[in-house]
Amino acid sequence: MNKNKKTLLKLIILIILIILTLMVTYYNRVWPFDKKNTKSVTSNSSQKINKSNNQLEKNSTKQSKEDSKSDKVFQVEQKNQKSKIKKNIGIMITGYNLDQTGQKLQIDAVALNYVENGGKCHFHLKFDDDETKEIITDVLTGPSSMSCKTINVKINQFKQKSFVKVDVQYISDNIESDKSEQVDIDLKKIRGEHE
Repeated sequence: MNKNKKTLLKLIILIILIILTLMVTYYNRVWPFDKKNTKSVTSNSSQKINKSNNQLEKNSTKQSKEDSKSDKVFQVEQKNQKSKIKKNIGIMITGYNLDQTGQKLQIDAVALNYVENGGKCHFHLKFDDDETKEIITDVLTGPSSMSCKTINVKINQFKQKSFVKVDVQYISDNIESDKSEQVDIDLKKIRGEHE
């Protein structure tokens, strides 16, 4: 090959690499193609047809204000319709016991093989008299799993109760997990062991 052909071949390869890079960047929504940097383009239907016609100008201005209001309403409705994905992430209650003072019931839970930031654990307690209580805690993330922050329920809140059924669910902006298996806790037995 002569020198010109080599230069042309290098130039073609460079152009192909640039095009491929742009395609991958666009496909993965990387800057400058991410949603934060894109602006929607809308046609302006309120153009002036005749400067001397003030009524037409007023109507078009009024129409554009109504259009922008309806666009905002549509955007709000779209955000509200964003549904959470139901997912089985393997969340489970891993243990329960009274604290060292014997005044609080502590319940622990973990989500195995799933990690996400920003969600909460929702513990659902159902007592033998059908009283229910929900306790929401933060999530502690690890490299391959998440732990729910331990809940502490004051034992004097349920002195007259015999047992409680507990399950836990992970909820974030994107995910709503299935509820864990329900765990039955015999409150009389726990109180007796501590006394």
